[in-house]
Amino acid sequence: MQAHEVANELRRIAKALDNAPELEIAPYLSINAASDTKEDFLTLARIMPRPMKKGVDFPDTDYSYFKLEHSFWRIKASQSKVCTIVKPAQPAQYECPSILSDEEEAELVSAE
Repeated sequence: MQAHEVANELRRIAKALDNAPELEIAPYLSINAASDTKEDFLTLARIMPRPMKKGVDFPDTDYSYFKLEHSFWRIKASQSKVCTIVKPAQPAQYECPSILSDEEEAELVSAE
């Protein structure tokens, strides 16, 4: 969707709300914009109202998103799109105590 289409829809919403000034609205209203590239994310972030608060949704998962929030606006992008991996995932390494005593292990090995 192009920016002018979003702006037109927001104007329609604002007009509807202006026509009902006494209407009580739940305090949670959210508009999310997700970006597929770092450039698109930065372009949108530059035109958003200030100040913005940064954060991460779903940290430490494959679905983590970097986000910038202002009022009810939230723009986000996959961390894999806007961040650099500084420590790649590594397979788990285990240190396990011996389960069998030396005698038990010798008994099992000699049984073969």
